[in-house]
Amino acid sequence: MNTSIILNSIDRCERLPYLLQRWQTPAIRPIEALYESIEAGLISASKEPWIVAEQALYDLATTRGIDSNQTDLLGEAEHLASLVSFITYILRPGGPWKRPEPIPLPDGTPWHPGAFLSQSESHLRRVVLCSRWDAYRMVEEEHDWRTLEGSIYGVPIDLVVIVLGQERDGRRQGPLSRSYRHPVSKTLRFKKRDGEDFGSTWERVWRGLFVLQPTKSRRCRNCPMPTAFNSQID
Repeated sequence: MNTSIILNSIDRCERLPYLLQRWQTPAIRPIEALYESIEAGLISASKEPWIVAEQALYDLATTRGIDSNQTDLLGEAEHLASLVSFITYILRPGGPWKRPEPIPLPDGTPWHPGAFLSQSESHLRRVVLCSRWDAYRMVEEEHDWRTLEGSIYGVPIDLVVIVLGQERDGRRQGPLSRSYRHPVSKTLRFKKRDGEDFGSTWERVWRGLFVLQPTKSRRCRNCPMPTAFNSQID
């Protein structure tokens, strides 16, 4: 486990690092599934890393399960898979991302890195997934142990910030997940240049559409397949 994650967990609870290194929760939270799947795609040697990331998400959804109160767990997995595929495609125009080598701390304890090397290998970089990006979130990330890792290696660190939008009813409300379809031309748009909303005649279209039915049961009752969104942006 990355040293920065262990230190972050200590800030929350001193017993948490012990638990994290020995057990895992029965189901994985959606944000954790996104991070793990994107990382799998970034470090993959495949020429199609977005497919590797998408498959990693499906593997997590089937082996551990998504920690969600939605009945359509397959639909939610489709939604998350479309996100990781798109994000990995954007972040991996070149070769695989690499991590720096572990280094010893002054007391001899090894530091296991969580950040990645830049393409020039002159500094570090890490991916930040968030619902919004403002001054408060920026300060939070600046003081995160995963960002302070740059001081351990003595090099700058870049934050690659991906704004997903708020999570409502099991899906992200951001432009990576949602678009608007013109009522006549059927073309897709994400946001007006003036920042105003689209009219009521514009149809909202989602990546990985699924039926939103919160429940305490984990049984999947409705499993629709993805609709026209993915095919229209290819």
